[in-house]
Amino acid sequence: MENTTATSNDLRYPIGKFDPSRVITPEIRAANVAAIRDLPGKIEAAIAGLSDGQLDTEYRPEGWTVRQTVHHVADSHINSFCRFKLALTEDVPTIRPYAEERWAELADSLLPLDSSLAIIRGVHHRLHILLESLSDADFERELGFAICDLRFAISRIPEIPDYWDSSIPGIPDSRDSTDSRDSRDSRDSRFQMF
Repeated sequence: MENTTATSNDLRYPIGKFDPSRVITPEIRAANVAAIRDLPGKIEAAIAGLSDGQLDTEYRPEGWTVRQTVHHVADSHINSFCRFKLALTEDVPTIRPYAEERWAELADSLLPLDSSLAIIRGVHHRLHILLESLSDADFERELGFAICDLRFAISRIPEIPDYWDSSIPGIPDSRDSTDSRDSRDSRDSRFQMF
């Protein structure tokens, strides 16, 4: 998929900041839904064969380790799945953020990755089936954000294909050296679907 968002020199936003004015065409939406379906396999392929030392390598200066990043995807996408369901069953529910950087410091972020990979597979399977079943009207249902006075239709699925494609190279680089770094940051708010 062609990267349609601007890149950035700010390590927190490797493809630029989220642009809420971007028009989401049916083709972009379909690509985003397919990326949600495909993400678990891409993560599993990216970390296959990595040692614990490589999993515990920060792949950008002062960033998270590969292990923390995979656990973050599980945490973030559990939240996202719930937010989609809230948007589909309530009138403009207000969603609140969570302290993702603090979650990454909790003891479960040091666990082996099997449990988070299972969560990611399950959440993405269910989310893909759910999104495939939605009508155009369903995709226009809105969420409100607690931290700002904004509302977004759920069709604003962030640019998951662009984001993941910009983030995944950092994980395989960890194979080369436990000191390897990459200029991508998995904490980009667009990686968190909502």
